[in-house]
Amino acid sequence: MKIQLFRAAICFHATLAAQSACAGDVKDPERIVNQPPDPSCTVVTEAYENRKSSGYLEIVSGDTDAAKDQQYVKILYWGGRVYEKYDDTVKWLRSPPGPPVAGTRFSECRPVGNASELHYDATWQRESDVAQAEIWLTPDGKKLHKVIRRFRSKSAYLPFQTATSLYEYDAERIQIPPESLIIDHE
Repeated sequence: MKIQLFRAAICFHATLAAQSACAGDVKDPERIVNQPPDPSCTVVTEAYENRKSSGYLEIVSGDTDAAKDQQYVKILYWGGRVYEKYDDTVKWLRSPPGPPVAGTRFSECRPVGNASELHYDATWQRESDVAQAEIWLTPDGKKLHKVIRRFRSKSAYLPFQTATSLYEYDAERIQIPPESLIIDHE
């Protein structure tokens, strides 16, 4: 009996030591900063995909001739549908339900700062648009929190060279607009 308890205690302490060592690796800023780029961007890509799981509100803004960080569009994803409201309009465009549009890709992700920041540099691409991106994840590391894209050339779908997206996931703050403010987009 004593030998079994002794073995169990050793296994328990070995498990704690292994977890502690792994946690130390993750929290060591030198280890994070010196990591080579991850060409597949697994962590960032998963965070990008996870944003849809419970719905989200994305607010896109950018620098224009008229103003710095001018809000451009709100994008609401809820129940498999996309709602968009441009800053100069009152109505929301609602897309029909359907399969998610593929196209946004991240590559060459590199951690920036220390592990607690959950901050990455990457290349962002959608169709012909390519941008250098700074990406921050939510505190749990599972979803996008903020993305700043600096386009190499004029973006095909945004009117500015630098775009900032902020993401909101709080279901109480994310409201589907009333039907009177929705135009169905075909």
